[in-house]
Amino acid sequence: MTNVTGDITRNLLDLADAADGGMTMTLDCDLVSGTPDRRLEFGFEFRGIPFVVRADATGQATQIEMRASLGVLPFSAEDNESRATALAILDAASADIGGNIRLDRQQRVVFVETFMTESILTPAVLMTSVAKKVLRAKPYLELLALVVPPPLLDSSVSQAQSTRT
Repeated sequence: MTNVTGDITRNLLDLADAADGGMTMTLDCDLVSGTPDRRLEFGFEFRGIPFVVRADATGQATQIEMRASLGVLPFSAEDNESRATALAILDAASADIGGNIRLDRQQRVVFVETFMTESILTPAVLMTSVAKKVLRAKPYLELLALVVPPPLLDSSVSQAQSTRT
């Protein structure tokens, strides 16, 4: 008997690699905690965007919460056109994929999504569920990255520029 969920996860990751022309999908996971009370937290990066995931087992189901910092929205005085474009992309993403996309006081774009799966909490179920959500959001994340640099890419560019000067 094969592990169907594990096969689905591998297929989703292979599909993402094929869509990128063979480029790998960076899902370097750092396990934050796995506790005996049936909670798992971890973080990963996808295209310069840091994600944090928390999963809680509730009986035979799993509640999953994903959070991501998508970048800093430019102020209108800095770049009115980029701000308007980014807000239009965020509106379209919210309407299409759901989730809660909001701005914090520092103009950071934050994505929060909470959802349930009808499966027990296992690593395969968790990774499959998260990969599906990230792949669903991928077109919007790529469009947004054209006007709002992803946080980890933005900081690596800033560090590279500061070492040159």
